[in-house]
Amino acid sequence: ARTLFVIDCIKGKNIQNHSRFKKENEILLLPATHVKVISYEQQPNNLHVIHLQEIESSDILLESVSAEKEIQDLKKMSIRKIKLRTLIMSSMIIGHYRNTKLKAYMQQCKSESEAHLNGRRLSNSEVEVVVQELIQEKKCRSLFLRDSHITSEGALIISEALRKNNTLEGLFLAHNQLGDDGTKYLAEALDGNKNSTIKQLSLCDNGITDKGIEYLARMLESNAALTHLWLASNKISDQGLELLSEVLINKNNTLQVLSLEWNKFHSATSITNLVGLLKINKSLTTLNLENCRLSASGVEQLKILARRKKNFELLIH
Repeated sequence: ARTLFVIDCIKGKNIQNHSRFKKENEILLLPATHVKVISYEQQPNNLHVIHLQEIESSDILLESVSAEKEIQDLKKMSIRKIKLRTLIMSSMIIGHYRNTKLKAYMQQCKSESEAHLNGRRLSNSEVEVVVQELIQEKKCRSLFLRDSHITSEGALIISEALRKNNTLEGLFLAHNQLGDDGTKYLAEALDGNKNSTIKQLSLCDNGITDKGIEYLARMLESNAALTHLWLASNKISDQGLELLSEVLINKNNTLQVLSLEWNKFHSATSITNLVGLLKINKSLTTLNLENCRLSASGVEQLKILARRKKNFELLIH
């Protein structure tokens, strides 16, 4: 977590002329300066903004301000809202406050049920709390962590729990920042040798490229539990589609739902791979290719094949 303090001060010392950063307004707060909290705001990218304002104090300063003129100048600076900004990493106070709220919510979750933590913007330490409480102790069946600012480090924490998991069946991580590294951690935890019970995995909008798809394709070679895989709105290209098609044609016969909408497949090779997939694969019941930039002729060819398959739905236009 990152914390930005915005401080409106009056009696600070202007040290701009004594700094290496001449273009920045640098203010030194004097000892025993008292402030009060004006507001608190939580912003994207795990950033917390706390607005503070200096207040009069009866405490004696260790060093008095040298000149009345300097006090007046600093007052003018405050009026013009020149604000002191200090970035402090890993705010312990806010972290404790948020963990308290998180734990209170998780205590309400029932064992072996669904847990919804969408939009919580979890830090890595909070992901550890979630894993311990909901996966390991309460053994939830489905865990929803959409739009929770989970990074590859958070994915690593989750993946360690998946290696020991025997109850969690649905993991929904759409709209996070897992990237290829986070995808790799999850894929390695879900390969067939780990005996995972995960049946549904959502990784939509996580910045996954063809490199991440390589890890997932390798996992699908041995994983016989996964039935639903959502990969919409990533950065998958023709190469990634080829990797998925190959494994679903030659190795995997258990995946039922594959979502690839809002990725970009431009080449004729992608149509060829999809044609082969529809002709040979027997397990897929739903394939979503909406808004994938496929050629009009290729789309029509796929629609014809889809109509010939029983119990199969192709989402495409």
